[in-house]
Amino acid sequence: AGDVTGTIDLDYVFTDDLLFGRDFDRPEGVGVTLDLSADWQPTDSLRVSLAVDDIWSEITWDDANRTIGNLDTQTAVIDENGLLQVRPTYVGQNPTLDYKQDFEPRSTVAANYQLNDRFSLGQSAFNIDQDWLYESRFDVAFGEQLSAGGSFEWSSGGLGLHVGWRGLRMEVASDQLDWRDAKYLQARVRAQFAF
Repeated sequence: AGDVTGTIDLDYVFTDDLLFGRDFDRPEGVGVTLDLSADWQPTDSLRVSLAVDDIWSEITWDDANRTIGNLDTQTAVIDENGLLQVRPTYVGQNPTLDYKQDFEPRSTVAANYQLNDRFSLGQSAFNIDQDWLYESRFDVAFGEQLSAGGSFEWSSGGLGLHVGWRGLRMEVASDQLDWRDAKYLQARVRAQFAF
């Protein structure tokens, strides 16, 4: 039987401590982001849109919670039965600091084609960091106030449903029937009102 050892160094800033579940005062923050969007309708049937969110962003957190620590497993051994026994020790501190956070820019390119007064098709591409998600969708209008449809996200195989009534639109999409097992999960509620 031999000894098994390892260490884990921790250094993270948080608003809610999901790792250890500890209660801390939530930090106060102020921030701003810059987004850009454009819509273009070259024909009565075709609409193209582009949106870039968080082109520039900065949130300043005052007294943000931070954990700095070391988890050491030098007390881990394999006993005479071949079982690993671990009694790790943790040494650390929980200071606060002023912290600046920025977001990765996200972009969406979309096109929607109106087949007739009732049916339309759409395609979109969403990018964050180096990842792209592609979604195809269809919509069916039931008069001027009500619409419904579905979507398919190509990389995950996620299926979605959406329904709209007047300026309100609700969408849900997932690659699994049980949302807790989903790798792709989207839920949106949007409201649009004309003034």
